[in-house]
Amino acid sequence: MSLFNLIPFLTHKLEKETIELMHEHVQKACTAVNTLTELLALWEGGNTKEAKSKREEIIKLEVEGDELRRKIEENLYSGAFLPISRSRILNFSECIDNIYDTCEDAAKLTGHLVPIHVNFEIREATKELLKGTCNSVLLLQKAVEQLDDVKEIKNTIQKIREVEHEVDEISDGIYTLIYQSNLSPKEMLLLLKLVEYISSISNHAENASDVISLLIALHQP
Repeated sequence: MSLFNLIPFLTHKLEKETIELMHEHVQKACTAVNTLTELLALWEGGNTKEAKSKREEIIKLEVEGDELRRKIEENLYSGAFLPISRSRILNFSECIDNIYDTCEDAAKLTGHLVPIHVNFEIREATKELLKGTCNSVLLLQKAVEQLDDVKEIKNTIQKIREVEHEVDEISDGIYTLIYQSNLSPKEMLLLLKLVEYISSISNHAENASDVISLLIALHQP
């Protein structure tokens, strides 16, 4: 059964357009996370020129994400969906927007941290953290693409929760490695913040999936 067969519509045109915007919003968020991964690889390799270009791409994506969020909000305030659904979809859009914002924050931070001072063990653990983070956002995109199948959405949401838990464990391990390292206080603070940003992306993805789960619970008989 489709999730949007459960949700009562007032006008079909606005709802259809809003759903399409939600798809685009999540897809572009995935692009932002992937671009952040590319940026961190360049940052690690000391390629400052290309890293700067990737930072600019992420900043641009964040602006585009804001524009999509505003369009979704405008449609909702114009009457798309009933109020009980409308508020949840607004929450969903805000969770996705948090992914963009966090990618931008992490991207800007790399301009202040010299990668050569980060040891191999921390770098490898950070790669695992990024892998999990990307997976959580890709699963969220999959959940949105599964709006026509409530059963499959529930399975995907459960996977997002599992990945988020794994990301938390990886980030805890990285914090320990950082505290045990010979980094200067400034470098340690910046790196801890970078890890916090990366790991929080999966939290935002989980929060967005929780909104979808709530929508199902609200409307499923």
